[in-house]
Amino acid sequence: MTPTPVHPATPGRRTHRRSAVAASAAPLLLAGGLALAGPASAAVVPGLGYDPADTGSPSAISRIVGAQAAWARGLTGAGVDVAVIDSGVSAVPGLDAPGKVITGPDLSFDAPGGWTPGVDGFGHGTFMAGLIAGRDAGATASPAGCTACLNGSGYSDPTRYVGIAPDARIVDARSVRPTAGSTSRR
Repeated sequence: MTPTPVHPATPGRRTHRRSAVAASAAPLLLAGGLALAGPASAAVVPGLGYDPADTGSPSAISRIVGAQAAWARGLTGAGVDVAVIDSGVSAVPGLDAPGKVITGPDLSFDAPGGWTPGVDGFGHGTFMAGLIAGRDAGATASPAGCTACLNGSGYSDPTRYVGIAPDARIVDARSVRPTAGSTSRR
């Protein structure tokens, strides 16, 4: 994909609009180390409101891309660092465990202005980090005591939010301005 210039180039600077899909799809696939798989049959969990026909639910997506099968084999993203090059990552519930998010470089135009590290002024980077490695506080890899789990992993519990690689760490590399302008100095 060829980047689309946002405004006339300033010598020594490149400023381009980037595709959100191109910027976010690769980390998702790399984080889980998974190949896309075809749809599989879904189980109905009585009383939880889980609709197997809702292919857009986080539980269904994790099943469709093969993450639930990987979790059942113990592949949860542990030991993997995923760089989220976006608007920043804030420590919100699901991403606030100690050591879950590592503050990396600030590549935006705001870096010299003292923008606070660990703050996402727009929200997109935090959302992407949650898709990749977020998880509810009570979510665990162990299925012990889980009556709603869809397979041999506690992460397959459709009543809890779990990202594709819930045990991965996020490296926050902010490149987007807090006003959502997609700019870069490098």
